[in-house]
Amino acid sequence: MSNFANLIITTNASKLRSEKRYPLDITLGQMKEKLVLVTGCDNRTMKVELFDKEDRSLGQLVGDDKLLYDFGIEDGMHIHVADPTIQDGAYDQVEEPVETYQMSAEEYAKREESVLAWKRRNKIGQFRDVDPEENKRTEEQRQLAELKEKQDAESLSIGSRCEVRIPGQPTKRGVIEFVGKYITYRFFFTGLFIESNFPTIPILMICIRLSSTRLCT
Repeated sequence: MSNFANLIITTNASKLRSEKRYPLDITLGQMKEKLVLVTGCDNRTMKVELFDKEDRSLGQLVGDDKLLYDFGIEDGMHIHVADPTIQDGAYDQVEEPVETYQMSAEEYAKREESVLAWKRRNKIGQFRDVDPEENKRTEEQRQLAELKEKQDAESLSIGSRCEVRIPGQPTKRGVIEFVGKYITYRFFFTGLFIESNFPTIPILMICIRLSSTRLCT
C-alpha cells in the first residue's frame, strides 16, 4: 500500500477543483490544517466529506486524532470541504470596484492642510526661493555637460570596438552599433554587441549611457 494518496479537493467556497498529494500517516486534524491553504476555509469549522473514485459519498470524516489510513483513503478519491461560515462561491465573486473621490489639481492646490500647502508655507521644493544667478549657473553647467556629451558621441563611430566600464562590474568589450538619444531622454546612449568569452553564450546587445563607453586603445 502506498504511503501517499493523490486526492481531488473541492469546497463550497469556490468552483475550482485542485489535486493534492497527502501522506496517509497524518491525522485528520493535520490534514485540515493543510486544507486551509488550499480552500481558504477555517480548519476549526470545516466539515470534510469523503467520496470514492466513482464520486459516491462515503460520509463525513470525524475524529481529528485519527490517521488518514483509518478512513480507508486511497489514490483518486475526492475530498469536499464545506465551511458553514463561508458563503457558497464566496471566492468566485469578483470584487466590485470601489467608488473613490477624485480631486482636481485646482481643488488640491486650494487646500490648506495638504502636503502641497505645507511645502508652500515652508518654501520647500518648487516653492523655495531661488537666486536668479544660481539658476543661470545651473543652466550654463547643464549646457556645458550636454555639449561635452555631444562631442563625445561624435567621437564614437559605428563599428568601432569599445569597452564598457560600469562601477562594480567587470569591464566588457564590444562593437558599437548605435550612438544617439532616445526620444524620451536627453542623454546620449550607445547600443553595442557585447563579446562573450564563452562559445556557448550568445553575443548580447545592450544599450547604455554614453559616459560608460570608451574606445579601445
